[in-house]
Amino acid sequence: MSRWIWAAAYAAAVAASFYFKDEILDWVRNSDRSQLVPMTLMALFLALVPVIPYGIVAGLMGAKFGLIAGSFINLLASSAAAGIMFVLARFVLQRSARDFLSRFKQLDRFTAVYERNPFIGVLFARLIPIIPSPAVNIYSAITRMSWMAFMTATVIGKVPVMLIFAFVGEHVFSNMRSAIIAISVYVVFLLIVYITYLLWRKRSLSS
Repeated sequence: MSRWIWAAAYAAAVAASFYFKDEILDWVRNSDRSQLVPMTLMALFLALVPVIPYGIVAGLMGAKFGLIAGSFINLLASSAAAGIMFVLARFVLQRSARDFLSRFKQLDRFTAVYERNPFIGVLFARLIPIIPSPAVNIYSAITRMSWMAFMTATVIGKVPVMLIFAFVGEHVFSNMRSAIIAISVYVVFLLIVYITYLLWRKRSLSS
């Protein structure tokens, strides 16, 4: 029964957030730097209930708090949300989690590699944001991967993208050229990581 209560509570949070998403986004956009703690908690909530693309939230954090503080808030909020979703999926939503994951065809190719080395699998999934983050969280939870290994791979893998989000958010209105350069560098980084992943996957499957 408690599982249904948790599931209903999460569904209610998603529904409420979707209904009030414009108001939530306006509050985040118009809040000032003095509201560090409330904005961090809101970032955590929006990472856990992704009705607003987290890249938008992360960019706003960078615009308000700068590269270092904004990146730290983004990393803290998104990683904490991933850890919470992992726990919920493992202990509360395991059956429905499998139904949810069946929607993501990209996971078919990911599964064989993931089962050989889940840490590397999560790390690549975070570095290459092809697979939606909630799918990675839930998929990891229904495997035998430990929470600590999942969180370590998640934090390491999220660092580059959260830095980019914060940097772009900080410069997009004041220095568009720097923002474009940062995005270009990140695209090149993604290509390098993706090629590395393909080579590693090929070697892993052939061994």
